Amino acid sequence: MACCGGYNTGQCCGGNQCPSPENNNDHNDDDVWADHDDLPQQTIASDSPDIVALRRKFAKEGYIDGKSQWQELGLQQGFDQGYPIGAKLAMQSGCILGKLQMIVTTYENEKDHELLKQCTEELNITNVLDSKYFDQTTTELIGDDHPAISKWRVLVEEAVKSRTSSSTTTID
Repeated sequence: MACCGGYNTGQCCGGNQCPSPENNNDHNDDDVWADHDDLPQQTIASDSPDIVALRRKFAKEGYIDGKSQWQELGLQQGFDQGYPIGAKLAMQSGCILGKLQMIVTTYENEKDHELLKQCTEELNITNVLDSKYFDQTTTELIGDDHPAISKWRVLVEEAVKSRTSSSTTTID
């Protein structure tokens, strides 16, 4: 049901009662820019269609600008909170992968190549920063240490120890 714009007078063309924005069943909640002029600004019956169109245009632009600024602020705050945590986890993952790559290069063992492949997949930054590891309200890491990083830190340290203990010989 379209209205002729007579919200201020309460009458539509032909003397019918003009629907109010609150009880208009044709209003689509998904459409923020409804077909009828339900802007909060008061429209005067003498306003030209150009003025009404300009009000609608500026209200829409204001809404979009406000929403964009709000989103940018949220993104910046999220970045400010998350960057230090992400950088720390990326450094830890990089150190683990570096040690494992050193083992692979030094010992040329198929088992080590498979270990490196698995470690690379599990310590992929997308996996490390998965939301399941973080508190949704504070963005802090759940627990004292990241589970995947802890797992691979232990595995790589064991691999280093086993390689260094087996390669050292004692001279009598």
